[in-house]
Amino acid sequence: MNREFNYQRLLKISETQNPYRESENRFPFSNRKNGHKYFLKDVVDGVPQFRLCYYYRKNDTEPNVFGIVRSDNTIEFDVGSRYMHQGLRQIMSASFYKDGYFSSSVGHGGIIYSNRLNEENNTWRVIPIFRGLRMHMDTMEIHESSKYTFVKKTLSREKSKALLAKYENAFKVAEVMYVNLEQDKISDIMKEIGREYFPKYWVENGDYGYLDIKDGDNTKEVMDKADEILESSPFDSFILYMNALLWYRYSNNIKESYDRAKKKIYKVLQKNNDVFNVKEFDYTQNISSSAWGLDIKVNNNFVYRYL
Repeated sequence: MNREFNYQRLLKISETQNPYRESENRFPFSNRKNGHKYFLKDVVDGVPQFRLCYYYRKNDTEPNVFGIVRSDNTIEFDVGSRYMHQGLRQIMSASFYKDGYFSSSVGHGGIIYSNRLNEENNTWRVIPIFRGLRMHMDTMEIHESSKYTFVKKTLSREKSKALLAKYENAFKVAEVMYVNLEQDKISDIMKEIGREYFPKYWVENGDYGYLDIKDGDNTKEVMDKADEILESSPFDSFILYMNALLWYRYSNNIKESYDRAKKKIYKVLQKNNDVFNVKEFDYTQNISSSAWGLDIKVNNNFVYRYL
């Protein structure tokens, strides 16, 4: 049986306890002393429903809603940001269904709920968590409104080989130059090339520096430039890719540093291009993780995944 978020439990609290001071519909779903863990009672078409909240947003005035509990004892996930942080995941794990927990899984493409189905053979069910997902808390069945499809990618060796072929020779030239440099010299060159091509993004940071390109469009701009000069200036191209994609770039082992950077660059190039075989599976199937993550569709539209 689910725990603190059970509809009947929340309904009883709203009917038998006083709301928090200076509120008409704010009640605790946990210990009353923990005022940052609360729910808001709303009445929709004459039926109570409850918005689960954790702290506040925007100067402590806007409720930080993460879910909606309805009279059929379903919960709909409605986290306002892209991220379901560890504190919220712990609350969800403690307050939800038995033998399950919320966690972040890169291989599953974001936040998942894992529920043990069979202890003897250690069988688990994995449910991806996304905005709008609605589940029956007594059974963990997916509500009709949010039955989803897994989209799983596997790398096509043929397509990947064709994509990366143009980079192999250029990066071999870059490797010869890179691995024969001292670490201090590499740092100087990283700064020099970063400032030369993208002075508008370059930020000095002591002996080092970096391109301030948190925005995806800016990263693409740098990668496009690296691609443009790949044949004419392979070393500069490789360094630009490093500046764009690697925050931590330095290692006492120069060859190891190069190999790690090349692997990261190739993986991003593969992700950004159509080099995958794609298969779809419906929500009833338990899908293993993928090195390339999993996308989720509802009604044939990709959904907003929590990270």
